[in-house]
Amino acid sequence: SDTNPKKVIARQMLAMTREINARVEGATGKPAGKSVAVQCATCHRGQPVPRSLSDTLVATLGEKGDQAAAEQYRGLRTQFYGRDTFDFSEQEFLALGQRLAEVRPDAALALLAVHLEFNPQSSNTYVVMSRAYVRRRDTPAAIAALKKAIELEPNNGLAQGYLYQLEPRR
Repeated sequence: SDTNPKKVIARQMLAMTREINARVEGATGKPAGKSVAVQCATCHRGQPVPRSLSDTLVATLGEKGDQAAAEQYRGLRTQFYGRDTFDFSEQEFLALGQRLAEVRPDAALALLAVHLEFNPQSSNTYVVMSRAYVRRRDTPAAIAALKKAIELEPNNGLAQGYLYQLEPRR
């Protein structure tokens, strides 16, 4: 039925996909079938609403809080890891952690703790955790996180530099 709003949206999305593919063919000068084609999965990656992992977690943080977002990350990672649905790379996740550390350090720490469950040898996770601890004004915890980062990766210059800034001089 045309009264079903999901069908209306789906038709609009299909029309948009056709338009994008036509524009790609025009821009590249390649005939149909010879240029890269956009498909539904290009954006949706198996989701009804195409959101990145960061957007999904930030929405949950706002609606349900830190622990709910941490549990959601654990669940999404268990369900979707190894698929194209979400980018679970360390770089992507730590970028979210760094942003959160500045404005919501408790949220960052909750998510980073779950990230460590899956990546216990990630020295950079401890570096980002140290930044969240600094925002919470918990210098001893920040120093401990940096020391753990250096224990895991002795040549981590970022951790060494932050530790130098935080440790008292004698």
